[in-house]
Amino acid sequence: MSQAWSVFLFLRKNRIKKKQKLYNLALGVAFDWTISIYVGFYIVVLMAMVYDAVSQFENWFYSIEQLADQWIPLMVVALMVRTIILSFHSPGISFSSADWKAATLPILRQYVWLFTYFEAILKTVIWSFGLFLLAFILTPLSTGFLLKCLMILILTNCLLLLPQWYLYQIEGKKKVIIFLLVTVMLAIIRFVYLFVLPFEGFLYSLLAIIFSFNLVIWNKRLEKINWQSVIEVVDTKIWSMFFIQKMSKTETKPVQKPILPALFRSAKEKLPFPYHHETMIYRKLWKINFRQEKAYFVQTLGVSIICLVLLSFRGDLVQGVSVAIAIFLFNKMSTSYFQAGFKDRLLHAIPWDMKAIKKAYLQRMTVFMGLIMVVLATLLVITEHLSIWVFLQLLLYGTSLYVLLELKLHITVKKMNDKWYTPTILEQLISPIIYILLISSFAYNLVSIFVIILLLYFFLPKKAI
Repeated sequence: MSQAWSVFLFLRKNRIKKKQKLYNLALGVAFDWTISIYVGFYIVVLMAMVYDAVSQFENWFYSIEQLADQWIPLMVVALMVRTIILSFHSPGISFSSADWKAATLPILRQYVWLFTYFEAILKTVIWSFGLFLLAFILTPLSTGFLLKCLMILILTNCLLLLPQWYLYQIEGKKKVIIFLLVTVMLAIIRFVYLFVLPFEGFLYSLLAIIFSFNLVIWNKRLEKINWQSVIEVVDTKIWSMFFIQKMSKTETKPVQKPILPALFRSAKEKLPFPYHHETMIYRKLWKINFRQEKAYFVQTLGVSIICLVLLSFRGDLVQGVSVAIAIFLFNKMSTSYFQAGFKDRLLHAIPWDMKAIKKAYLQRMTVFMGLIMVVLATLLVITEHLSIWVFLQLLLYGTSLYVLLELKLHITVKKMNDKWYTPTILEQLISPIIYILLISSFAYNLVSIFVIILLLYFFLPKKAI
């Protein structure tokens, strides 16, 4: 025990010293005394401005505090769902390669892992107190309410550390099944407490379930561990220091690719590749490109969805503008990725069939368009309720999304074949007309009838590329 503690302290002290040296070098390059004084002054001014802006919503915060007590259990539910999602790519407990090499004996490894577990709990407590102090300083929320949220946040996050470690070791398909079962279980418990028992019982039941699960898996915490995957993810996280990477213009990447995609390989993917299918090769290439640039792709897609959600409750005109902005951002992003895909060297090694390339790309983008349509449908049902106009609006948005993307790709391909190509008048007018229809569709439901014209345009035969 004492030997393991000495090893643990030695590793942490040297890691802190090494990180401190790197930060000192980076800060020495980025800041001098004059810049530091200005930055400090701006931070103080910014904090004062934020406090003044928040103070104007004091009554709003008080009303939130009065209503928030009954919604606190939902915070625990959100943390549980977050833990399951994070378990797909992070073990939650930072057992690094240095810990592995130092703890060569199984008994010693058990104690070093235990210290890293308590280290993760300590970090959780520190981050939670930091959020508490920030909310205490900047918001007019009462101390009692903030302390209550703090205790629930610390308790829930600490109890979820071990389940995240355990779930990380489970295979991908089993993990998805667990996620679905947990969702169904939470829905059943919430339904029972909604009609039978007080809402506080829902909170206590959730904490009891999490605590019981910790007791069940405690003795299995070091069984069937994929140490290679754990060490790879943890090392990447430890040394991925944002400020250092920006100053040195480098990026810390894992040595090996994550194993999660391999876990979800279906039986169809393991079959011989069907080269006879005209679009299959191009679909495979687009899939590889999406995986390589998935971070930027997800960010842009997330911005589009956030724009829809945030602006959907501020009036009909603003909601129409949000739909137009989201579709515009999605089409711009999709067109840019389509153009960037032609820089792939592998694409230059096979014959180009532009019609098949565009068709394969549209097939790949259908999944993301479907995601946007699901969000739109949910928001429409919440704001407009079910009616024939909601169906027509959804048909208008889905058709507009596809037609605008198909039109952009059509023009892009034409320009690639002929750099002097000029879009026709119809191709130039159809985009602004559709965006005007989208913006006005919430204020004037009759506008949704124009979806018939879009459908006619979609089904009209076009000249082959």
